[in-house]
Amino acid sequence: ALSDEEKIAFQDWVIHECCKQAHERHWPHQVHTGTHNLKESSPLPLALLANRYPNMKIVLLHCWPFIEESGFLAKHTPNIYLDACWQTILNPAYLEASLAQWLGYIPATKLMCSQDAISIEMAAGSIAITRHLLNQALTERSQVWQLPEISKCAYAADILHNNAVAVYGVGTPCSPC
Repeated sequence: ALSDEEKIAFQDWVIHECCKQAHERHWPHQVHTGTHNLKESSPLPLALLANRYPNMKIVLLHCWPFIEESGFLAKHTPNIYLDACWQTILNPAYLEASLAQWLGYIPATKLMCSQDAISIEMAAGSIAITRHLLNQALTERSQVWQLPEISKCAYAADILHNNAVAVYGVGTPCSPC
């Protein structure tokens, strides 16, 4: 039976205690942003937490429809990373738009395309679409950036696997192609 003011104070205390633990242990912290265009799901307020807890890596999940805002935060905040998971399930055009916005704008080391599926069929379809769209986006960029094929493969390996290994500290990096 807490008042609204007491609820907010308690919620703030809980989130800051969790962030403090993540900061002290250098743990990543995933935050669901967007996906339903809720006014409360904008990632912009997370810059304050990122600055207050610089040892905590914040991974913005989904990011749609806040593609530009998420990209801005990842570019200008050292400990904010992006994971476009679920975008291909919502609509492949969302991932296509995100890649167009983010590739060449944010450091490639801050971008991940994992899967957030609820069935093996959904995961298989989502990764197939993700790989197709990532290949398409990197092929377009590699022509503009004049990258050799091996560099395109390295970007893909990083976005699909190696960046997550680095952020979460689990697994072994893979070599491109």
